[in-house]
Amino acid sequence: MPSEDTLVFLAVDSNFTSMDAVIKALGNFFKLKSSLDPSDRFNLIFFTEQGPMYVDDFTFKYDLLVKLLKDYHDQIVNPSFENGLFLALTFILDIYKLVSGKYFRILVIKDGSVPEITKEFLVSDLIDKVRPMPVFLDIIVLGMYDDPDQEKINAMISASQGGELRSATTFEEFESMLHQAAENKKEIKVGTWDKKPDYKMDPEHKDFFENLSASLAPVDELKPNMRCTVCFKPQSPVCGTDALVQCPSCKSTFHDCCLVSWANQSNIGIDHVFRCPICFYLINLPEILVQEISNGQIESFESFLQEIDQVEVLKAKDAEKKDLNVILKELDL
Repeated sequence: MPSEDTLVFLAVDSNFTSMDAVIKALGNFFKLKSSLDPSDRFNLIFFTEQGPMYVDDFTFKYDLLVKLLKDYHDQIVNPSFENGLFLALTFILDIYKLVSGKYFRILVIKDGSVPEITKEFLVSDLIDKVRPMPVFLDIIVLGMYDDPDQEKINAMISASQGGELRSATTFEEFESMLHQAAENKKEIKVGTWDKKPDYKMDPEHKDFFENLSASLAPVDELKPNMRCTVCFKPQSPVCGTDALVQCPSCKSTFHDCCLVSWANQSNIGIDHVFRCPICFYLINLPEILVQEISNGQIESFESFLQEIDQVEVLKAKDAEKKDLNVILKELDL
């Protein structure tokens, strides 16, 4: 089962719900989930008087998230379901551009203070765009069995890769539901999208993911030590070019036609949209180039690419951060 990044959206008000109980239950959830799979990461979204707050990236350091909740214990107020969920989805889209082979779960904890959902079309439109992605939506409603927004919420869950809407009228039920959520990971219903995909992206989603990916930048000035990271030669054994392009994220250099062989095995269901072999950033090549070289049956050549352990890369990056970078977001929806 692939690693899972969980974003907890606290759609609660500290004047309405006991934050002590919520924080304790979430701390146990993070701890259990991390112990079952140390490659899982976490994040939070909650609302204050100034607007929604979240951390700039998922983190393995769940204890810092618990501390963050304790620091803002009495300031968590005025939640907006649509705005919070919209922010969660856009955040996951940004992370999706950076990491490969991850499932994403949005876990919403919602109490009776949340105003009636009136802008569900904003969320539904974005959920439809991310439908091909492994994004799950779980919602736990606190304090009421009959949520007036139940029909709208179920429609959102159905539009994602799946999930559940559950109700807890006691904190014992709430803790039990979180315990089950930590123990039970979900599986996507589409192909193996992270390596050698066995499916093609639905044409209606193609433009969205093309635009989500980044184009490779040409290297204008070739330096003596510059080599293609795939073939490690001055000239490509595929097409003979000595021109190089580079990943906009990690600046690794490649012959574009050497990258076609990599795109064939690491694309996301769109032949020319794939992951950088060095940093996993979502990139693309010209579609016509990929078609021409692939249809010409690329000849085998020696590749110097070595498989990189993404989890170790992410842990090293996370370890460099001493504190969480908390963002206060202004929404204009």
